[in-house]
Amino acid sequence: LIFCASGERTVIVVAIGTLLAQLSTRNLAVKALFNVAQWTASAAVGVLVWHALSLQHNGHLAPVGGLVLTLTAVLVANQLLISGVLFVATGHILGADDARGASRILTGRLIAFGFNGVLGVLSTAAYIWQPWAMLLVPVPLLLLHFAGRAEAAVLGSQMRLLAAARAT
Repeated sequence: LIFCASGERTVIVVAIGTLLAQLSTRNLAVKALFNVAQWTASAAVGVLVWHALSLQHNGHLAPVGGLVLTLTAVLVANQLLISGVLFVATGHILGADDARGASRILTGRLIAFGFNGVLGVLSTAAYIWQPWAMLLVPVPLLLLHFAGRAEAAVLGSQMRLLAAARAT
């Protein structure tokens, strides 16, 4: 959106889209509101970086380097916001103070960082190539969403099994 829409439109669409996504996840209200604020603020940071670079929405590949910098700013802002909340809630910026848990969280964040960055550039390339191709962008996002839910379910089961084993 940063590449093809105005800053105001981008921030509004991100806020509404995140709110709709949160309504479908059954998160607690405070978590849902944080997620909306987190992604909206991250998108606003990206818009500010994009405009500071004075890049144009001209349908050419010339501004792709600036787009990568802009997407990096979005992802860094997002990670700083979540790390701040985790620090307040748990006392640790990763939400876990044991080495194994922190390593898993950091690895997951790095993978997500790479995936989201690549998806942003590919989405923009699809938009430049054929704007209708943007209709395909939700497909990998939905797949990632369901993969994340499956992983969370597996980790939850592992934690319950470990707790049961310790109790016996």
